Amino acid sequence: MGNWNAIVVKLRLFIAITLPDPLLCTLQSIQQDLREELRGIPIRWVRTEGIHLTLKFLGDVEESRVDDIRQCIVEIASVWHSMRLALRAIGVFPSIERPRILWCGLDGELERVSQLQEVLEVRLETIGFPREPRLFKPHLTLGRFRRYTGISVQSVETIKFTMNEFSDLCGNRFVAGSIRLIKSELDPLGSIYTTLVTTTLQS
Repeated sequence: MGNWNAIVVKLRLFIAITLPDPLLCTLQSIQQDLREELRGIPIRWVRTEGIHLTLKFLGDVEESRVDDIRQCIVEIASVWHSMRLALRAIGVFPSIERPRILWCGLDGELERVSQLQEVLEVRLETIGFPREPRLFKPHLTLGRFRRYTGISVQSVETIKFTMNEFSDLCGNRFVAGSIRLIKSELDPLGSIYTTLVTTTLQS
């Protein structure tokens, strides 16, 4: 007889490119400046050490599937070369009038990043993970607005002014050299991330 009392452990997982420490220090400074510029607007800031470039959000996944996911990203990393990227500007999703996400845009080899994300989508689909229906837009989430129903006219103008102030972040270049499978645990103070698998891209 089977064990009807077996507990299925599920992990909240995503695949991402993590950032080098010097760039995280730069982003921490940018976040501090943005806190000052956007004071009074309710934003839940992402912990600086947790900022990353998400390639694929997997959701709640049975722990037994981690090895299959590991195999997928190891295979891809073994033939994929690192990518040169740079910070570009500050923006919001989906619009300034109804902002939900405050992000930092990227520049550089974005076409290769999109190609890598597509390869991941195709490979993971073969082991049962559905494709992401939304268009992939490489970005780094810095914060999340606490209100989703629209904000005041004054706040909209403040966001517009701030985005203009941070419209040119050129010079902050970095190499995206690895892919990681990361576990996310929700916490009142912000998500806690734990790396489960790290794969190094080819130099």
